[in-house]
Amino acid sequence: MHYKVLLSEKALQDFNEIYDYIALDNPSIAESYTNELRQHIRHLADFPYIGKENPKNKRRRLVKKPYIINYSIDEKVSTIKILHIRHGARQPL
Repeated sequence: MHYKVLLSEKALQDFNEIYDYIALDNPSIAESYTNELRQHIRHLADFPYIGKENPKNKRRRLVKKPYIINYSIDEKVSTIKILHIRHGARQPL
């Protein structure tokens, strides 16, 4: 089954901040890395369960080093919502 992938406002903000941070040093690397990150997120549409599940809240996380993509799955409407993207060295929310 193919799922629709949506980014929360927070995840979209995170994505833009990742681009901006990398672009400070090298805009072409920022473009390349965020394209890879976007492609990594798109894989969730076909493989929504590849991320590790947190049994406490049923959310999942997918790693694209050095970033962690936190997401949830709504099976009723076949939707994946990207909740937050954070650097792995940062403390969890």
